[in-house]
Amino acid sequence: MALLSIRDLDVRYPAAGRLVPAVRGVNLSLCEREILGIVGESGSGKTVSCLSLMGLLGPRAEASGTVHFDGRDIDVADVVHDRRQGLLPLAMIFQDATGGLNPIRTVGSQIAEIFVHRDGASQKAALDKAVELLESVGIREPRERASSYPHQMSGGMNQRVMIAMALAASPRVLIADEPTTALDVTVQAQICKLLRLLVEREGLSIIFVSHDLDLVTSFCDRVAVMYRGEVVECETSEEIRRAPKHPYTAALFAAIPGHRPPFSQLEEIPQNLDVSPAIPAAQIDLPKVDMTPRLPSEPVERPAMIEVSDVAYHFAKRRWLSRSTHVTKAVDGISFSVPAGTTFGIIGESGCGKSTLASLLIGDRAPQSGSISVGGHSMAELLANGRRAYANRVQMVAQDHYGSMDRRQTVGPQIEEACHIHFPNRPIARRREDALRMLKAVGLDETHYAKLPHQLSGGQRQRVAIARALIVEPDILICDEPTSALDVSIQAQVLNLLLKLQRELELTILLISHDIRVVAHMSHAIGVMRAGVMVEQGPAQEVLTNPRHAYSRSLFAAAPTSRRVENPMSLPGTEPLLKDAVP
Repeated sequence: MALLSIRDLDVRYPAAGRLVPAVRGVNLSLCEREILGIVGESGSGKTVSCLSLMGLLGPRAEASGTVHFDGRDIDVADVVHDRRQGLLPLAMIFQDATGGLNPIRTVGSQIAEIFVHRDGASQKAALDKAVELLESVGIREPRERASSYPHQMSGGMNQRVMIAMALAASPRVLIADEPTTALDVTVQAQICKLLRLLVEREGLSIIFVSHDLDLVTSFCDRVAVMYRGEVVECETSEEIRRAPKHPYTAALFAAIPGHRPPFSQLEEIPQNLDVSPAIPAAQIDLPKVDMTPRLPSEPVERPAMIEVSDVAYHFAKRRWLSRSTHVTKAVDGISFSVPAGTTFGIIGESGCGKSTLASLLIGDRAPQSGSISVGGHSMAELLANGRRAYANRVQMVAQDHYGSMDRRQTVGPQIEEACHIHFPNRPIARRREDALRMLKAVGLDETHYAKLPHQLSGGQRQRVAIARALIVEPDILICDEPTSALDVSIQAQVLNLLLKLQRELELTILLISHDIRVVAHMSHAIGVMRAGVMVEQGPAQEVLTNPRHAYSRSLFAAAPTSRRVENPMSLPGTEPLLKDAVP
């Protein structure tokens, strides 16, 4: 029998003088000690469905439906009252853990506040309970950590604090909304293990919301797939993996790197799939075009476009009220070579030095030791002719594509600006023609020329960022987390575009990511970074199938896959990681 169920949930929001449906006729159920996954892309209605259970839809929402909990029927409009009375013991972990915590208060005081206001506990007793909760979610030295501020803790630790805060409400159902988005794979595995332990130890039931179908089907007991406000499929994880019934579910699998051969085209999900369950999923399994960059037919060795030799860059910081200096070895003696027209993927967790290495290659920082060569010329030689000359050879697509754009300026002039800087003598009419040509090259049309950044989707903004980098006709494109936190269908569009452009323009790409599936799909060779050192590098298939370094094995084992894992941390190589590292 279901502990919690939602029946005929409809949610509408007023927009442009009419009511726009966000959720339509949703029916879901959750059993005791079960983990129910809700998967779908942005705008599918998965978060709105969960917010309706919490009574957090906002005053403008119009909602109808029934929540059935532990033998009682509750109207959606009354869930706030029942939660306040303790009749609906639900708690929610929100997506942005750091943003959900007060930056000017210690994490311990924020958890203790719940016991003070709800139970009337003294400050000391409340803090003791907060420390117990921090220990229960796997934070080492919990009493010391209780006096830390959110900015002094990593993303994984802040996520654990949010889980502890949710547990302080003594819930029977825990709703986790994208709790692992943008976290490193090892931290993601640790959070998943913690949630599984809470089910076994505390008897919780969990609703796990995510856009990562691989993660959900490997971790959850059952999976509900949402598309355009409706639940189009709800089956066990095994059934979803083995035989998806709806075309959207099959398309999600086909859009994930790892479900297609490396360099092949990923599924780009149509905007308006028919949501009728009578349509078999196999109908959208269209023949794929092999998009492997065309290398010479004869085994001719390609010249190196990028050569990095023993490069190091250290950050020195003077300790507070002390003469001693703390040195962080962000990049420490790294060497590698990238042949022209190929992709070199760099995998590593946050803080391993990936982005510092990218800033060295783009010329924002000069190596403190070692050398970098581009196209057979040293970086120092190229920079001696001016920053512009070097930027003509090397361009970068930043991780935060929205933040890198001027939000007050339309797309066209922003692309033209790069052309004007690098080709100042080019006529205005020619610059406009070049901008329109580049928009077409990245799969956009001239209607996007006059749009502002906020009027574009995430995938369209990423395409604009790529167009702005390519308009100066570089030899090398550095992509720093180009698909981080994007929906899988948008990610597929961006990756397909990069493969197409590499094939047509003979681009050399340096791909930096913590998503092993993306790097494996795109790269001819791979390097694994940890603590400023490249611990392993080689041909992609060799590194992925036979990793030599223990850290590489742990990293690959923690990555989400399409196979079922009862305990996400039962994979070989992950337990030592848990014991020796704090997320």
